[in-house]
Amino acid sequence: MFYDEYKITDTEYLKSLQTEIKNNTIESLRNRTNVKGQMTYWNYFIDKKIFNKVKDITYKYFWYDAWGNILNKNDYVEEHDHITVNTKIKLPCSHSGILYLTDQEPGTYFKKYDVTIKPELGKIIIFKSNVLHSVKKCDTSKERITLAFNGRRKEAYEFN
Repeated sequence: MFYDEYKITDTEYLKSLQTEIKNNTIESLRNRTNVKGQMTYWNYFIDKKIFNKVKDITYKYFWYDAWGNILNKNDYVEEHDHITVNTKIKLPCSHSGILYLTDQEPGTYFKKYDVTIKPELGKIIIFKSNVLHSVKKCDTSKERITLAFNGRRKEAYEFN
C-alpha cells in the first residue's frame, strides 16, 4: 500500500485533541489555504505536549509542523500536496500524516491511486508528501475533524 497506518484507541486522548482544535481555530485562515474550512495555525501542535502521543506512535518519523482542521457542511479541502512546505526554514519534507479525530465522511482522496481513505476515529495514515490528495465537499452538518502533520522519515542513525 502507498501509506502506513497506525491506530490510537485512547478515546479520552482523542477527545482532548478535538477540544484543542475546536478552541484554537483561526477564522482569518478560512479559505486562505487548501483547507476550505476551519484550521489552527500550521505549527500549533508541534511543540505541545498533547502531540507527544502521536510522535511516539509514529516514531519512525520526525514531524516539523502539525495543525488541526474542522470541516462542516459545504467545507472541503482542495487537491494539493505538501512538497513545498518548510521552504522558509529549508527542511526536507518527505512525509505527511493525518490523524482522524471523527468518523465523519468524506474521506481523503488520493488521485494517483484512485483511493479514498475512510475516516475512522483514531486512525493515522502516513504518506509521501508529494502525493496529491483532497477532501470532497461535506454534505452533512456533522463536524469532520483531523490533525495533519508534515516531516520526514528518520534516518537509521536516529534510532540509536
